[in-house]
Amino acid sequence: MSLTSNIPLLVGTNFNNWKFRITTLLEKEQLSQVIIEDEPTDDTKKKEFLVNDSKAKALVIQSISDKHLDVVKDCKTTKAMISAFKNILTRSSAFSKLTLWRKLVNLECSRKDNLEDHFMKFDSLTRDLEEFGSKLSDSDTIFHLLLSLPK
Repeated sequence: MSLTSNIPLLVGTNFNNWKFRITTLLEKEQLSQVIIEDEPTDDTKKKEFLVNDSKAKALVIQSISDKHLDVVKDCKTTKAMISAFKNILTRSSAFSKLTLWRKLVNLECSRKDNLEDHFMKFDSLTRDLEEFGSKLSDSDTIFHLLLSLPK
């Protein structure tokens, strides 16, 4: 069974969750150094790094959809692959931030909605905002969450 069989494919809209899952898998397989460190210059360390990087690249490639293969075909390292996805799939533009803020401000939980699903959606929006550099204070997070609940 493939190690990535439980990781949903990267489809473009799930980059942050995909990155978390693939990073965790690389940590489990003791390959995470290839996305943290640059290629060493020492020949002994370089050989081990390249072997680990090949394993990590194979895991990443197994966890992406075919339409995203072209994004990484020219990438030499796993670190470069993840960086390429980040550059393409996370837009730190003002419009993207505005869209996320609008979703957060307009988020409402009706009495018939599942509260756990609502909390997950809220948490996802606040995490996405944080990825774009908009960190909410604890009190602002609480205020927004309370405002989204039924009266």
